[in-house]
Amino acid sequence: MVEEVTIIDVLQETFELKEMTFHRVSPSALRFEYEGEWRSYVFDAIHISETVLVISAEYPVHILPTHRERTLSKLYELMNRFHRDVTTGTFCHDRTKDKQIDKVCWSHKILLVDDELSDMSGVEGILNEAFEEVDEFYPSFQHVLLPEISVEEAYNHAIPAAYGHA
Repeated sequence: MVEEVTIIDVLQETFELKEMTFHRVSPSALRFEYEGEWRSYVFDAIHISETVLVISAEYPVHILPTHRERTLSKLYELMNRFHRDVTTGTFCHDRTKDKQIDKVCWSHKILLVDDELSDMSGVEGILNEAFEEVDEFYPSFQHVLLPEISVEEAYNHAIPAAYGHA
C-alpha cells in the first residue's frame, strides 16, 4: 500500500531542501521560522481538512498602557484599511490569556484544488506570498503603535510596496 503524500509532507520537503528551521507538530501541522527583512517570524501550517490549508503567523506588539484605548482603535482601523487593499490573508489583534502580551496575527486559508500545491513550485509560491505579506506590513503595525503617528502615516509605510506586487 502506498502512503498518501499530504501538503504538510510537501511543505516539510520544501523546508528540508531550503534548510529552514521547522518542527512537525503533528501529522497535519508544521511550525516553521522565516527570517524577514524586519524580524524573525514563526509561522504555522495546518492542514485542517482534505481541501483546506491554513497558514498563520503572529508577533508581539508593545502597546503603551497609558495610550491603550487610542492605540487599539488605531490598530483596528489600520487592519480594516489593509483588508480592503489586500487579498491574501487577514490580520487581527489578540492577547495572551494572562493579558500580558498583545499580538498582531495573520492567517490565510488556502483551498487546495486539483493537487495544484502538490509540487514545489506551487508550495513555494504560497509560502513566498505569506512571507511577503507578513513582513511587508510589519513596519506599519509598529508605527501605528506610536502615539504621534496617525493611521494614514502608518498605512503609507506598507501600501506602496503592496501595490507594487499587484
